[in-house]
Amino acid sequence: MSKTEGYQRIVVAVAIEVAAHPALRRAVNVAERTNGSVTMVHALKPSPLSPDTARPAVVERTRSELEALQAGQPRIRGLRLVDDRPWTALVDIADETDADLVVIGSFVHGQLRALLGTNSDRVLHQARRDILVVRSDAYNDAHPPRDYTHIVAATDLTDHGRAAVERAAGLADAFRARLTLLNVMAHFPEDRENETTITPENLDPQQFQQDLRTEALARLAVGLRHPDLARQVAITTESVAHGVADHAREVRADLIVIGSRGSYGLNRLLGDTADEIMHRVPCDLLIVRG
Repeated sequence: MSKTEGYQRIVVAVAIEVAAHPALRRAVNVAERTNGSVTMVHALKPSPLSPDTARPAVVERTRSELEALQAGQPRIRGLRLVDDRPWTALVDIADETDADLVVIGSFVHGQLRALLGTNSDRVLHQARRDILVVRSDAYNDAHPPRDYTHIVAATDLTDHGRAAVERAAGLADAFRARLTLLNVMAHFPEDRENETTITPENLDPQQFQQDLRTEALARLAVGLRHPDLARQVAITTESVAHGVADHAREVRADLIVIGSRGSYGLNRLLGDTADEIMHRVPCDLLIVRG
């Protein structure tokens, strides 16, 4: 599927115990805007008391609760109860349904690290699909997930980032959202020795490097044709993750899009920078497979 097309098949992890069900609501919201369908996946927990006799009742009760969530939601086309580990089930069902997006919730108040240390890192290790991490603590019944209004595509200006930029542009079109292409000059000026193009001695280093990156962003934007597109080079003395998170807060972005780097393993999939971004961003985060 082209990165400029919408997500057609979405698999979402549903945790009944999480109030307001932000991941499910976001999955349905994306499906509505991209003309897709949603499959809910819920992993049954082992029953500590009389597991053999109690299991049927637990299964029936859980199925009823999920069916209640499904009622009145035509975009939800499938419901799967699994006994497997949740991360394994998500990956397997995503493969089985040929899903192009896996949606998971952060399930924590504050930073994402608590979840990343348990379930979602397994998903990130194994999934071969785009992954949307929904910032669960940002939503509740009074403020459920709504249409994205400002999408920031963070790019390091390399070729592998093109897929993420195209995906961000496609979603911005679908949601009629603002789109910003962001590049971060990190650890400036301490890391000037890492400059790809050396600044001439008679020019200001910051302005020269900023102009180079702005021109690269302009080239990257060619062909996107989004009506509300901005290009921004952010400069920080700290890390890329700090720069992305700070910019997202400053512009009130509700979705950050980043690209993946490889096929297997968290660091190879996301890179150390993207892993850090996941822990810092104040909004939903989409990881696009290149």
